[in-house]
This record gives sequence, structure tokens and C-alpha cells, in this order.
Amino acid sequence: MKRIANALFGVARDIVWLGQTLWYSWQRR
Repeated sequence: MKRIANALFGVARDIVWLGQTLWYSWQRR
């Protein structure tokens, strides 16, 4: 179960990182 939690946490972190990158690139326009 811990392995699944770690996988989900990693995916969530990637999504947050992508969201922040897109948000910053959008605001710079």
C-alpha cells in the first residue's frame, strides 16, 4: 500500500509542477 501511495504522490507532484510551469508561462504573456 505504501508503494501505491508513493506512486500517487509522485504523479501528483508532477501534475503540480506542470501546472505551475504552464501558469507562469501563461502569465508572462
